[in-house]
Amino acid sequence: FDVPEELREAYAFAAGQSSIPGDGTTLWRLRGDAMFSDAFSASLYFEHDRQAASPRSLSLGITRNSGELHLHFTPDFNWTGDAWLHKDNYSDDNSRTDVILALRRAAVRKPKLILDLGGIVEHMHYDHYTGNGYYAPDNYRRYGLTAHAYVGLGGDNGLSLHAVLGR
Repeated sequence: FDVPEELREAYAFAAGQSSIPGDGTTLWRLRGDAMFSDAFSASLYFEHDRQAASPRSLSLGITRNSGELHLHFTPDFNWTGDAWLHKDNYSDDNSRTDVILALRRAAVRKPKLILDLGGIVEHMHYDHYTGNGYYAPDNYRRYGLTAHAYVGLGGDNGLSLHAVLGR
């Protein structure tokens, strides 16, 4: 369908059934993307799924309801910024909040090589540690320097590489 040039949107929905002996649940995912301008876009994502971080969490039938907002900003050809806000609510009365901010700048622009350098910060928090077999850090923080490279291998082929060095 035609969308006005001022606002380009896309939507997706998926649903399915998951069965583990003794436990069945309906899974679903809803996503909406909007491009407000050439420089700014956003994605909004909702999901109901199993918490499959470990065999133990899967065997307990823990499910999660998730929501995520992703903002993407490219003010010019040199800078790219991203922000993610993610919230999970688990069926075992736990919840997780995750915030990620990333910024990178173009360092090399050649026909067969593109290299961006930047940084990333993340803060993750679970309400409590349940011992159910999924990783539940309190006040988890991550800081890193990032490198994003694209190496052209031919007319329509290339290799994308991402690396993070941090704490």
